[in-house]
Amino acid sequence: MHNIRMHMRLLKVSLLLVIGLSGVAKAQSGALTVIKCGRLFDGKTLSLRDDMSVLVDGNRIRSVGKSVDIPAGARLIDLGHATVLPGLIDCHTHMFLHGISYDEAILKKSQQYRAIWASVAARKTLLAGFTSIRDIETEGGGYGDVALREAINDGIVIGPRMQCATRALSITGGYSPYGYSPDVDIPKGAQIADGIDGVRKAVREQLANGADLIKIYIDHRRRGTPNPDMLSAWPTFSFEEVKVIVEEAAKVEAKGAAHG
Repeated sequence: MHNIRMHMRLLKVSLLLVIGLSGVAKAQSGALTVIKCGRLFDGKTLSLRDDMSVLVDGNRIRSVGKSVDIPAGARLIDLGHATVLPGLIDCHTHMFLHGISYDEAILKKSQQYRAIWASVAARKTLLAGFTSIRDIETEGGGYGDVALREAINDGIVIGPRMQCATRALSITGGYSPYGYSPDVDIPKGAQIADGIDGVRKAVREQLANGADLIKIYIDHRRRGTPNPDMLSAWPTFSFEEVKVIVEEAAKVEAKGAAHG
């Protein structure tokens, strides 16, 4: 019970720094906020530090300590006896895919509905203590993650800082949904690109439309798998295609991510 209470206490109070910082997220450099903490967990050691303060300049932490001076005109957030810890980072999220089947999300929900859904998910993510996320594909939501990122940056929507992979890349026959008539043009969860020229153009398109990184499905289950419950997959892109994808991303210092 002691461990449960401790975890709950940390979870509860971790939000306080997040909430405090979200309130000044739009502040320009020079807008100062001092957050007074009953205790602080800084992640450097396993111990909690008592009676600490955090000085925030705009959306940057300038200093942390017991004797932080409160500048004239600074906003003061006194958290009393609460414990504060740094914001968390989640490196694998999908703000546009929640709670329903994959096919239902892509084929039955409008892009507008999914955008509203994603904005709610972003707020919940921030209030859960995650101040930065890497969103690894919109799963059929196009460039909605870029729009969400910009809305957060502009202060329209409450959410964490976002690194966006936009549409992700896979090959013809290498991505869901499967099993529909070939007479019907079914949208895919990822952008489909084949061949050297095809993947080069797709990467350039995603980067031009705001991608921070490029995600590829390096392997995937194919339609016709004898046992759909088997944990098996086949390679998608050739080595030459992957090399081009990485090269194009590297031209603008963008990273890559591979689903495997």
